[in-house]
Amino acid sequence: MKIVTIKYRKYEEKVLLDENFVLDNLFLIILNDRDFMWFNIQDEQGKILLSSWYPDKESGAIFVSVAPNFKKEVEILGTTYNAYNTPSLIHRTKTSWKVGSHSYTRKRGAMEYIRQTNIRARLTIMSFLADKGQI
Repeated sequence: MKIVTIKYRKYEEKVLLDENFVLDNLFLIILNDRDFMWFNIQDEQGKILLSSWYPDKESGAIFVSVAPNFKKEVEILGTTYNAYNTPSLIHRTKTSWKVGSHSYTRKRGAMEYIRQTNIRARLTIMSFLADKGQI
């Protein structure tokens, strides 16, 4: 029987990977819980088979990348002063959306990248479980 370890900031939770395991609940934790750090799937001997923490890749685990959210960054390019306008200062800005190390000029592009990354992670986990006879 395989075990899923979910690591939070202050503790870790171990869940049995059986027919009662719901993959959607794992993704809800990954995407919405602020204390979530990483998860991995271990076999009976404790060997890590699949992980979302990159250093586990050295031990032969399959790395799964999950993109939880994006961040808006606004850069002020310049300021124009006109005493006759209200407000008198007009700021020219450049908005970019950051997802991990990727930067996008449009919010739609960032959301599409998040969607594709999470679908790829979900399919990787599902194919791993199907290969091992868990589904």
